[in-house]
Amino acid sequence: PQPHAAAPSAPAWPVGPSMGKGHFYATIPRHAVDKVASGQFIDLALLLPPRTLSADTSDVVRIDHDRASGGLLIAHGSKTSRRVDDMETWLEAWTVFAAIFCNAHPTRAPELLAYQHTMLKASQKFKFSAVYEY
Repeated sequence: PQPHAAAPSAPAWPVGPSMGKGHFYATIPRHAVDKVASGQFIDLALLLPPRTLSADTSDVVRIDHDRASGGLLIAHGSKTSRRVDDMETWLEAWTVFAAIFCNAHPTRAPELLAYQHTMLKASQKFKFSAVYEY
């Protein structure tokens, strides 16, 4: 039997020589990967894995109204969403973005590296919140 081929209209996962099944952005949702690869805007925070809270950090508590029973549901979470609020976190998300984008557009890597350098230099001179808006 022949292997099943993906439908021609379905975007392919970006998989290069070193980007097999276990590549470092394997946990990013496909819709996010497709947006980056096609050059669409994406919030960099969506490219970050959820932050796992350590044992010495208080649990995240979410309280919801259970419509079925009329009572309250209290959920203790072990993960929380991430925010891009410092240069280190931006660089983590940017690295994922650049890996995905450059896999689809390898000739554009110098542009991304130049932008990364601009962000690094600006973050050394100004508050990160102002730099991130740039």
